[in-house]
Amino acid sequence: MFTQIKEFNQLHPIIRFLLFGTLITKAAKSMTTPFLAIYLHTETGLGFGLIGLIIGMGYFASTVGGIIGGTLSDKIGRKKVMLSSIFLWSIVFFLFGIAHELIWFLVLNILNGLCHSFFEPVSKALMADLSESTIRLRIFSLRYLAINIGAAIGPLVGTYLGLVASATPFIITGIVYLCYAISLCLMLQKVVLQVTEPIKKKFQLNLVWKTLKADVCLRFYVAGGIFLLFSYSQMESTLLQYLNESFTKGVKVFSTLITLNAVTVISLQMPLTKLFERYKPLTTISVGALFCILGNVGFAFSNEWFTFLVSMFVLTLGEILCFPSMNVLLDELAPDNMRGAYYGVQNFYNIGEFLGPWLGGIILGLYGGKVIFLTAAFSILLALCAYRIGRTRYLSIEKPKHNQLVEKL
Repeated sequence: MFTQIKEFNQLHPIIRFLLFGTLITKAAKSMTTPFLAIYLHTETGLGFGLIGLIIGMGYFASTVGGIIGGTLSDKIGRKKVMLSSIFLWSIVFFLFGIAHELIWFLVLNILNGLCHSFFEPVSKALMADLSESTIRLRIFSLRYLAINIGAAIGPLVGTYLGLVASATPFIITGIVYLCYAISLCLMLQKVVLQVTEPIKKKFQLNLVWKTLKADVCLRFYVAGGIFLLFSYSQMESTLLQYLNESFTKGVKVFSTLITLNAVTVISLQMPLTKLFERYKPLTTISVGALFCILGNVGFAFSNEWFTFLVSMFVLTLGEILCFPSMNVLLDELAPDNMRGAYYGVQNFYNIGEFLGPWLGGIILGLYGGKVIFLTAAFSILLALCAYRIGRTRYLSIEKPKHNQLVEKL
């Protein structure tokens, strides 16, 4: 523990502030987004498919926005993009709390996705800018740990204070995000950022498309991310609807599962990170994918709370191993002066989170929980195949040649 505190204190102050802010905002956001499906059903009475579509549209907007946000940050700087998006994000949560019409929920969720797509990849790119490549896995793991500490707090607070189906969590989240935005603004004014200079040429919206066209390895990584997030989105959306419809006290069971997920990450993230630092990222992703497959198969055949808990624990082990290593693979691929663009491309992964809630809701309504969770397991297998092909292509050429190819854009 003391070693981890020492390592944290040695990080750049901006990185420390972003990690702390990630924890606080995730705790606030986790009072709302995990239960958005139930809130939408309460307010509008929609079915599984339409609720999934509304939730999925936020991820679709995040995909489109990420194409612009990451690339724009390479052109005009991280600070402007981050601050404008986080202030707008706070307003979006306030408006969620007073919305009642279907069209407003749709618009606000799209704006929610856009703000996420501008802020998150740019903040990750800034962390990479301010750190040595040798410690970036540790930083991404700390960030993921902060996310899950927040995720452990939020659902329990929302559930046990009876806030799940009310507007109160959205107002609280809006306040937290506004305070974070003001604090981040003050912090960035005090600290001089010494990062890679923005590219001094005209901003091109098609730069990301050119990058994808030129970088075959990146295309396979994007495909792998899409398949992986399609599967992961079932836990965030479809699982709640399935438990609420099929089991008594299903919402409380879901809240317990989400908390178990977060507590497991908090407890095992750093030990597993240190254990797997000796292995290549693709090996770590392969082991993690196996755990994710077993966890989804467990969900498919679970009939009582205990087997759901075991399945969630196994799935979480896979999550711990996969997500930080995905960032490391992408970071290895990105030239220094295009890192923001590459993290922007990473938002294409959200196509999986757009299709996941929508198709998952439809499959749940037509065929039940067993089919959708077996489908999620198969999607992870496809993700692993895509990552293996992409990594093989990358290793077949020298990195300088890869960077020269991309920098011609």
